[in-house]
Amino acid sequence: MVDETLALVGVTLCDFTLVTERLANPSDIIYVNSGSIKVSTGGHPLNVSVDLVRLGMDGSKIKVIGSVGNDLCGGYVVSTLRSYGIDTRWVHVVEGQETGKDVIIVIDGEDRRFHVDLGANLQLSAEHVIKALSAIRPTLFHAAVGMLRATDESLQDVLKTAREVGAVTFIDIGVATRPSGSWEFLREVIKEGLVDIFHANLYESRKVLGLNNLDEITHFLLRSGVRAVLITEGETGAVFATNNFIIRQPSFKVRVVDPTGAGDAFQAGFLYYIFSGGRPRESLEAMEKDPEKAAKALAYSQAAGAACVTAPGATEAVTGDNVKRILAEQLNVILKETVVIS
Repeated sequence: MVDETLALVGVTLCDFTLVTERLANPSDIIYVNSGSIKVSTGGHPLNVSVDLVRLGMDGSKIKVIGSVGNDLCGGYVVSTLRSYGIDTRWVHVVEGQETGKDVIIVIDGEDRRFHVDLGANLQLSAEHVIKALSAIRPTLFHAAVGMLRATDESLQDVLKTAREVGAVTFIDIGVATRPSGSWEFLREVIKEGLVDIFHANLYESRKVLGLNNLDEITHFLLRSGVRAVLITEGETGAVFATNNFIIRQPSFKVRVVDPTGAGDAFQAGFLYYIFSGGRPRESLEAMEKDPEKAAKALAYSQAAGAACVTAPGATEAVTGDNVKRILAEQLNVILKETVVIS
């Protein structure tokens, strides 16, 4: 791993996850299996950061920019990140505010239900993010947009600062529905060519960009200057598009216990692959030119996402060993079924 740095911004949360067959009736009680209720750090920058360390990246190279309250959950979030060696100097502690929380309910056979109290996240200013970027001067800047009102509204200035310090810019759609306002701010920064890497699932992409199908989405993003488009489609697989080719790849087959954090794990896999390949900018350039390298990067990303869903919680099952096991069992089949369109 070369001496490069990654800065991430997005919501910082304390997650409370329940995995159950059904919800209790009013005034009733259900005794769930041991381990079915998890407390963990949550939010895109936290999940991605922890996943990266669990995959093998040096935590000191990872800088989280965020905002928490001066409370029990805030202390838990910061101490957890520090336990992984992650740099928390730019996590702002807000007096008089509670740390953001997310209650996640996973019922067998149904998609997840999220219940979010943003709390101190609403106090994270764009000025703090810009100041952090100027000080950190990261090689790659990852921003999960949609829930940070001030950062979203000043995203143009934030991304311009990231570009000025030499960072590759990576935008993730953190949520399909914003707490307030439209998505015009994101469409504008994309059109201005300020985004190098774009990630979202297909549903998010359609809703946020206002486009109907995958071809329209990839063409719009690539015409706007995005260099790598990553679109995940759940059990269907994923797409990696550049100006030279489009890769369609099937998904890895695993037993799904809890899908929470799968998208973050996918991104962590992609980031780990980029940083492992040398300097992120050079790794990205190599993938743009070589569909074989891009297909392997996509497979590693998907394997990280697949590992994530095999246990309750957003990060518990994401480990280098689990990803290697999944790749050893299925990689050859996945690559054979991968389609490259020039």
